[in-house]
Amino acid sequence: MSAIEKNDQGSPFSRAAPGLIALGYHVVPIIPPGASHPAAGKAPGKFVAGEWRGLGEWERFRDRAPTDFELNTWLANHPDANIGIVCGSPAGDGLGVMAVDIDTNDFEEIDILLGALPPAIMSKKGAKGQTLFYRAPPEIKSKSYDLGVRPHARRVVDLLTGSQTRQTVAPPSNHASGAVYRWLSGPAPAHDLTVFDDAALEKLEDTLGSLGWNPDAQRQTRAVNPSRSPLDPDDIWSETKAAALVRLADWLPALGLYNLRRARAGFEAVATWRESSTGRPLDERKRNLSIQPTGIKDFGTGETFSALDLVMRARGCDLEAATIWLRARLGFDDTPIMVVAPVTAPLVETMDPETGEVLIFPIAASAARPAVIPPAKSGFEEMPKRLLAVTGLLHRTMEWIVETSTQPQAGFALGASLAIMAGASGQRYGGPTGFNTHIYILAIGKSSSGKDRPLKAIPQALIAAGLEERVGIDSFTTVRAIYDQLVDSPVSVAHFDEVGDYFEQVRAKNAIGQTRLITSLLKKSFEAKYEAFPTQRNAYGVGVKRLPKLIYSPSLSFYGTSTPSAFHNSMRSDDVAGGFLNRCLFISTDLRPPKNIFEGDTSPPRDVVSGLRTIAGTTAQDNGMQTSTQRNACMAPLFRVDWSDKAKDMYKEFDHYISMRIDRDERLGDVFGRTSAIALRLATLKAIGDRHTSPRIEVADMAWATDFTMWSSEGLAHSVTNHISDSQSEADVKFILRVVRERGRIPHNELVQIVQKVRTQDRDAAIKVLFESERIDIVTEATGGRPRKSYVYLKD
Repeated sequence: MSAIEKNDQGSPFSRAAPGLIALGYHVVPIIPPGASHPAAGKAPGKFVAGEWRGLGEWERFRDRAPTDFELNTWLANHPDANIGIVCGSPAGDGLGVMAVDIDTNDFEEIDILLGALPPAIMSKKGAKGQTLFYRAPPEIKSKSYDLGVRPHARRVVDLLTGSQTRQTVAPPSNHASGAVYRWLSGPAPAHDLTVFDDAALEKLEDTLGSLGWNPDAQRQTRAVNPSRSPLDPDDIWSETKAAALVRLADWLPALGLYNLRRARAGFEAVATWRESSTGRPLDERKRNLSIQPTGIKDFGTGETFSALDLVMRARGCDLEAATIWLRARLGFDDTPIMVVAPVTAPLVETMDPETGEVLIFPIAASAARPAVIPPAKSGFEEMPKRLLAVTGLLHRTMEWIVETSTQPQAGFALGASLAIMAGASGQRYGGPTGFNTHIYILAIGKSSSGKDRPLKAIPQALIAAGLEERVGIDSFTTVRAIYDQLVDSPVSVAHFDEVGDYFEQVRAKNAIGQTRLITSLLKKSFEAKYEAFPTQRNAYGVGVKRLPKLIYSPSLSFYGTSTPSAFHNSMRSDDVAGGFLNRCLFISTDLRPPKNIFEGDTSPPRDVVSGLRTIAGTTAQDNGMQTSTQRNACMAPLFRVDWSDKAKDMYKEFDHYISMRIDRDERLGDVFGRTSAIALRLATLKAIGDRHTSPRIEVADMAWATDFTMWSSEGLAHSVTNHISDSQSEADVKFILRVVRERGRIPHNELVQIVQKVRTQDRDAAIKVLFESERIDIVTEATGGRPRKSYVYLKD
């Protein structure tokens, strides 16, 4: 422990701040890793009302030290805070504190760069590379150095100075990987630091040039036209705002502004964060928001914006989160901050039939502002809150499930509500293109993540509505079980726990033919419309004769849950390429919700039961079910769900966007092949829930459905890329990487216990692959006896 760390108790900030202040440094608290904040682990923050928030105007601490009141507040009220040193703070002789961050794990590069830098009496190490501290004149500016050309550039060095004030996380802070920042030398008094001058900068840049740094190539990716967007030296956000105005096309379409289209040298859109001044509905509002290289203005109110102002309004976030989001899309790969989860709303360019102008169509746009969601540890976006903003019976059913859950998980509750709605509406309602209303849903979450209650709510709701015959089977281990379900109850909702285990069992029996028959039947069942569905009698085996030749208008839905490990281990790439997984609405979470104490009656409320009965066309005495044979005369839906022209156009544009995306990268076809079909099904179910007797898909229904399915497909794509394998060896590598990633740092003996199903030689081979590809680091610690080996997660 460093001498400046007064004790080994308390937060990293409380342990190190007094000593660093005594050495002449200005410090700020840093949001700890794991906090619900988009820049957790890296950005200055404050702990207010039980939550971490960004520390506004923290740059003021470049020129002055925290007051005693500020410091005492941080020491007393900021649990688990990391500590940051503010660069540019006075270090004597008109110089300021400067840090040179070497951001590489290549030992040869590190040695070369250290040889080019002045000797440093103070340095630290985080997850990789190291950071050296100096004193520098104000002419030395903050700057980043990349090897290669974007988008394939690799950051190797950052100069952190008082220009565009930067800070650097200091020991003994905790890194998100599980590692702890530590001092390699020092710390030393600020006024004793080695001077870093123009000669040192020239030598460093010459060395970087020998490693492949090209200042001209890097400058091209960041150039800002000074005649249009002059940089303001007194505005630390000047570079970001100026670059954003020059490069509107690089970030504006991703912002998801409603009715965005090209106009003159820039764009125009609808400002959905305010009410219409004329009282018009959203789809009739004028594009009063003008975004041009010369500036941004809302002509409806006369208000002007900077690019960061616009991002804050559109995304409903604070300045810090807006800066992170915008700089990431402009290509500023800022080491000291964490990038928030990307917006995945699809965009399509089309032609305005009246004006001939090119429109950029935001498929998932809605009047509600999207919530800012912190990135999950595994790298995918948690379900945005806007997807939970449903109405009608869908909302009431979800609300009932959440309220009666001991671990309420709203995303899973929404999925179960959709399955219930599908079970009630089957063989009565049909979508605009003639399909039935059944749906496949996979709910993937860790143990204690709230999967149990939504699963049990499905049969509970159907039985309460008098639809007990629609409560389906709890296993898909054989083709016969599925056919039995379709024959006995052509409208049903299969619901089963640990769906991954079922597929693993099928594979474990080497029943490859059975696996293919099951997935083939599920695929055909998904596509079933109001028509005769042919069966395969040989699927029953020898001697079984009761399977009919045809099943009429089947509507089989299923809702399956699994832990991530069981699901990923049971699936292979052919399950995606074969088109089974891409027919599923994929709802996944890394979060474990807080426990809720509920001791009341879990029965569904009367309005939910009544709504389900109305949709199903049943009464308490008559469950309304007919066998497949009895239904053979009913080859058309009793209610055809229509759609508005604008909803239909939105669907066409969405389908076109998906096709274009697949055309650009054929590999995406395996994941996105049924995204449009699922979106239309979701929109249909939402319309039925909102307007039972005269359902009609409106623009809002389609916008929500396309938004939901894009989030689902992006999540599935992430899962396929990172977890689902083509071979057993690849599965072993991904399994071990997932374990290390989830723990951040894990001792060897614990890893062995968790992955004990993997053979020793296969485990060691997988660890070697991960180490050599720099996905994990192997750390050996002397313990006085046998050295202790641990594995540390490095990056995605």
